[in-house]
Amino acid sequence: MSLNEMVKLKRKITLKHAIEQSKYSKYIALDMDTFKIDGNVMRSLFNNTIEKVVAHVRKLLQSHLQVSHILLAGGFSESQLLQEAMRQSFPDNTIVVPPDAGLAVLKGAVIHGHNKNMISSRKAKYTYGVKIFSHFKQNIHSPERRITEGPYMGFVRGCFDKLIEINQDVKGETVSAQKTYHPLSGNKNMTIKLFCSEDANPTYVDDQGCFYIGSLNINCADENENISTALFFGDTELRVTAVDSSGKELSATFQVPN
Repeated sequence: MSLNEMVKLKRKITLKHAIEQSKYSKYIALDMDTFKIDGNVMRSLFNNTIEKVVAHVRKLLQSHLQVSHILLAGGFSESQLLQEAMRQSFPDNTIVVPPDAGLAVLKGAVIHGHNKNMISSRKAKYTYGVKIFSHFKQNIHSPERRITEGPYMGFVRGCFDKLIEINQDVKGETVSAQKTYHPLSGNKNMTIKLFCSEDANPTYVDDQGCFYIGSLNINCADENENISTALFFGDTELRVTAVDSSGKELSATFQVPN
């Protein structure tokens, strides 16, 4: 359906008459099948989006002061309006626009699929950690969270045990974090619940900005076994392994929330 047909269907008038009745009648003209739009009006269509892009980049640079070059990629990066706004907003940075910027993301995905070593490291988007029982520490934990009876008396439940900190460099083929955990008394199966946070140093897994990623269910041969878990964050997917004290890899499954 053409634009003219859509206007007729919705407003019961022709596109030409709709333009003549609008507040933009002095700035927009219809010549046969061609729109002629005033340059300032055309620029205004992109102002809101460009302002949001600039604001987002400015926010990122506040925590990455060492950045000297900004690479524009994707279809919108070919817009001269965006390029001009970026150069004016960040005069101290070099703005790089690759040839065929609209295809840069697609080409990068194909290249990475053939050679994963093309990307040596990534920045962690969140702080990653595990939900654990931790010994109560008066200078860290709230007294109301302390368990006062039962086998875990003196512990605090729901603590965030940090593995990776937000913006930390993580490499794809190396272990990003490794910790040793012990099954709860009487259990041969251990569940490790993984959480994320937008904060660099969360205390509890239910702090504001924390959210649940999934759980690693491990079958332990011995309830007294110490289990070493290794997490790989730098690749295109999160990988988790679990080994016992002898170095034997254990049967484990990772479940994501519904």
